[in-house]
Amino acid sequence: MALSQRPIMVWMIFLGYTAVSIAGIGLLFLLTSGLFDLPPEQRALLAGMGVFDRVVGYLLAGMTIVGVFLLFRLKRVAVSVLFITLALDVSTKVITFYRFDLVDYVAVEGLVGQLAGSVLFALVCLYARWLAKKGVLA
Repeated sequence: MALSQRPIMVWMIFLGYTAVSIAGIGLLFLLTSGLFDLPPEQRALLAGMGVFDRVVGYLLAGMTIVGVFLLFRLKRVAVSVLFITLALDVSTKVITFYRFDLVDYVAVEGLVGQLAGSVLFALVCLYARWLAKKGVLA
């Protein structure tokens, strides 16, 4: 399928999530490198996160890029990659919330934003599955 024949939503998902994922990788690197002066409670939160936590953050961003790239290429496997990424994202958020009691560190607006981000990604997953059922994804 030619580039111009892709659904506009596929373009929007690809461009949006690629940009957000790359920015997220950069932000995660900058925050964990100590280049930003953070409030003490946020510094304590970052200090409590181990290598595994950081690797999972990078892995999620990478999997998101792969998933939306596969969706852009109109590949059926994008559905599986996106749903696996969603499951990892949600489980990581729940575990992080339990481990670090994020209510003490993150404003309610931030927590709502995290929830909204997961809901939006779930909608992307459902859209990809819908495209697969319609036969748009090969």
